[in-house]
Amino acid sequence: MELERIDPAAAVAIHPKDWHRTLRALEVYEITHKPFSSFKDQPPVPPDFEPDFIGLTCERQRLYRMIEQRVDQMLQLGLVDEVRQLQSRGYDLSLNALQTVGYQEVFYYLNQQISYSEMVDLIKKHTRHYAKRQLTWFKADPRIAWYKGADLSKIELLIQSIVEDLKNLT
Repeated sequence: MELERIDPAAAVAIHPKDWHRTLRALEVYEITHKPFSSFKDQPPVPPDFEPDFIGLTCERQRLYRMIEQRVDQMLQLGLVDEVRQLQSRGYDLSLNALQTVGYQEVFYYLNQQISYSEMVDLIKKHTRHYAKRQLTWFKADPRIAWYKGADLSKIELLIQSIVEDLKNLT
């Protein structure tokens, strides 16, 4: 195995079937010419800036309507054909990148495991669940300043408000 040759410490630490981490270790070596394991004991380099975190919220029903419109738009723009082309090239759900909301359901549809309408409903449902998990995750971060951003027609006013708030912090 290539990783055992270039970085024995990483080869021992990474499970042989964890090809994602194995590939990452090989990429790091290829780019830096240093073993992946050599980065483990280095202290992190602190950034020379202090980021501000901003979150936009909107009322849940509006968010769900926007999700449904976006899913419909993705389907109109050829999501099914895109996945069909990927499948014809030999790609499938064994790839981590294709185990995402949207792709997964279309693969099920193309493999005749679900109907078209079930596929659409599942993409919308799974996207709503994903958005809810994201909101839960980000709401727990005290660094985020939240703004109501549902009315995109007033985005310039929202941006001005955020900029003023940021100026007041410095």
